[in-house]
Amino acid sequence: MLMVDTSILVDILRKNAHIFEIFDRNKSISLFTSEISVMELFYGIHSLKLYQEKPKLKVARISQINSLLHNFIILPFNRKAALKTAEIMGKLKIKGQMIDFRDGMIAGTSLANGINYVFTRNIDHFKRIPEVQIWE
Repeated sequence: MLMVDTSILVDILRKNAHIFEIFDRNKSISLFTSEISVMELFYGIHSLKLYQEKPKLKVARISQINSLLHNFIILPFNRKAALKTAEIMGKLKIKGQMIDFRDGMIAGTSLANGINYVFTRNIDHFKRIPEVQIWE
């Protein structure tokens, strides 16, 4: 089981060949992402001036995102994930190693669902969480 974070989803949308090679080598892995990553992808659409100026491009990009997301099991940010996130973020704050709260929420969602492996380009943040293993 593998949690795929937003940075990798963006790479897939940008058709990064390296990412496709990695997935091709590991076809039997169950792929998950989180509602946090879904929010981040759509936030990107709604916050870029380009998509406001070119509505047809916006519709096309939304369609691409929705097609991509059909390849993943999308995990909700529920109470269990919230409590795990609070634990992660609290421990990091005490150590003076804070990370972006969205990365904490993705990690919390992943761990709350028994997924220790996270595929990300944001290695610096996720490696601060001892329970998370970075997938390469």
